[in-house]
Amino acid sequence: MQDVENKFYKEHTSIDFFSETANKTVKIYNVKGKGSKILFVHGWSSRASKFHKIISEFKSKNFDITAVDMPAHGQSLSKRSHLPEFCDVVYDLSKNNGPYDTIIGHSIGAVAALNAVKMGQNFRNIVLISPGAYKIEPIFRNFVSLFGLSEDFYVKSMFDSFEAKDGRKPPNYGPDKFATEIESRCLIIHSEDDAQANPKVAEKIHEDIKNSKLMMATNLGHMRTLTDDKVIETIEEFIS
Repeated sequence: MQDVENKFYKEHTSIDFFSETANKTVKIYNVKGKGSKILFVHGWSSRASKFHKIISEFKSKNFDITAVDMPAHGQSLSKRSHLPEFCDVVYDLSKNNGPYDTIIGHSIGAVAALNAVKMGQNFRNIVLISPGAYKIEPIFRNFVSLFGLSEDFYVKSMFDSFEAKDGRKPPNYGPDKFATEIESRCLIIHSEDDAQANPKVAEKIHEDIKNSKLMMATNLGHMRTLTDDKVIETIEEFIS
């Protein structure tokens, strides 16, 4: 972990938050301010500290900030997690600690943010940075293809197994299923050279959400979108 991320965890004391829907306890970090409330949601294999630069900037502008380490990420315990669980945590945080004026999600955290809206939570502003998926099935197909296995058989098996255990269908978490119903103001930021999340994902979500703005950046990959000055400035202008 970089020094700046270690510094984030040293400067921000964690608070335990129990998500009833996910049935898990996660660590959250509060930066109190007199301005509007913002919730930060990181992506897969990531953590709250990845937002260190944006949070530092917004702290100086007196926003009231909450960031979360999802189950099995950052300083939160648990051995595994999945997208529906991310969505459950975001939903409960908004329900119990909100309302939040703005939600800022990166990668799969951006998909979880949209799902929280579908589940019934309201945010005036939604900021999606490098959104990680439009449809869910292609993610699973890509994973299965790495092993040279039958995509049709194994993807269906994984979906059926999850539905049997959890009662929910993974494909329903794709923004392709519900983005057209979202009414909030939405800013979508993606870099053209993102190798982890296809820029077409951002374009498709932008097409679906009627009140959205798309900023397509260059040479920022998947993670540098979180530390770029122009990106941070654009987000601040949007939510202010």
